[in-house]
Amino acid sequence: MMILLAYPDYDNCIINIISSLRKYYRTSAAYPTIPELDRQLGGFYKNVVLIMFNGMGMDMLESNLSMADFLRQRCIGSVTSVFPSARTASYISTETGLSPNEHGWLGHNLFFKEFCRCVSVFKNCDSYSRQLVAQPNVAQFIMPHESIFKDIKRSVIANVQPFTIAEPGYNIPENGNYHKTAESQKRLFELINLICETRQHTFTFVQWNEAAEAARKEGCASDGVYNCLKSFSDNLEAACERLSDTLFIVSAGHGMIDVYREIAVHHQRELMECMTMPPDIEGRAMSFFVKPERKADFNRIFTESFAEDFILMPKPELMRKELFGRGKTHPKVSDFTGDFVACGISDKILRYRSLNEKPHPAPMAACGGLTESEMIVPLITVSTKKTLEYRPPMLEDITPNINFYA
Repeated sequence: MMILLAYPDYDNCIINIISSLRKYYRTSAAYPTIPELDRQLGGFYKNVVLIMFNGMGMDMLESNLSMADFLRQRCIGSVTSVFPSARTASYISTETGLSPNEHGWLGHNLFFKEFCRCVSVFKNCDSYSRQLVAQPNVAQFIMPHESIFKDIKRSVIANVQPFTIAEPGYNIPENGNYHKTAESQKRLFELINLICETRQHTFTFVQWNEAAEAARKEGCASDGVYNCLKSFSDNLEAACERLSDTLFIVSAGHGMIDVYREIAVHHQRELMECMTMPPDIEGRAMSFFVKPERKADFNRIFTESFAEDFILMPKPELMRKELFGRGKTHPKVSDFTGDFVACGISDKILRYRSLNEKPHPAPMAACGGLTESEMIVPLITVSTKKTLEYRPPMLEDITPNINFYA
């Protein structure tokens, strides 16, 4: 099977979805908007719902659902992910509207010299021993960022209340938004329905990782992934039939690709002898820290062994190509990228394990690389507006203690 590559297009990526939303809510955006999405947003909706259904790349969507399914019918195009095309970088980019180069959250495992630890940024634990590192959250303390929610709440077009919804364990800090947790797709759409039926103008931001987790366990073409996508498609269609004056925008932070081999970096003795410390970032976007006098050796050894599976980019080349994006470079980006970054271009994944790391099975699918399966994600919109007439906003507010179970 031929694997096609795709590079992030920061004029047509998930960040540009946020730019279109910023334009709609009359706030400033650093990146271009998406014209087709701007047209969809032209009707002034009471409710806007953005669902980032992570893992659902165009390849996964088209491989699992038919043209008769609701999600396929309402797909208006595609955009790219950011790089790395994985959960951490893409989530922070959609929450902030900034590139990974600007916010610095490059990957799941990052080495913080301030703590002398490689940290799993969301779990806030040592990447290898799984021990809690520090409180407050290390990444949030070192790399704080402003979300889009405060700006949306101050929008001049209406008194808009932002909400966020995610699965348990996927905490989104409250910063002008009210955060809710959903344990299932059924509960997710119950919450969306309750939010949209209030008299307040609302913006709802959903981070949903069910498809990504199913693919990691079973593969991108598994029954688990199909059932997840089919259920989501049907639930979305039912929600659109119930609600009025609402625009649903569905995309994904990244896609997934099936992986058939895990390459153990710690078993590559010649490579290890060239390195000063363990690698970090992601398994398909791995950063290496190399002894100054061994850079040429490392480049040669890695290229001879893995050139068909990974593009090895020196840091200056990676920054020159703006693979992490444009804008002002975050000070931590230089710390995290080391001397080389290996970018996945096939069906392999790199893995580094320390002696004190607990064993865990290799994933059936992964993300973070430069293949089309990982980089190209759909852009889906559904409007439930029954009239083009603009209705003035209600000025009542929603309290954090709203009883969704009443």
